[in-house]
Amino acid sequence: MSATSRGRKLVTTSRMRDYGDPAETMRRTALAWSALLGTDVSPKQVALCMAALKLVRESRRHKRDNLDDAAGYVEIASTLR
Repeated sequence: MSATSRGRKLVTTSRMRDYGDPAETMRRTALAWSALLGTDVSPKQVALCMAALKLVRESRRHKRDNLDDAAGYVEIASTLR
């Protein structure tokens, strides 16, 4: 199974059970980051930044979870405006 498939599965199964709807999580995170940074951050930007974090971690040391999570965040970003 590819990282993209594993990421899609994570977003729609175990991560959703653990953390709730990913779009709502990105929306709430965007509100928090916007307040902290003093600038508007969109839910899509949150998802893309989280994917970038996972790719930076992967560039230091391979861990399958990094790629699965990055793919999951990209999947979430694809559903947001």
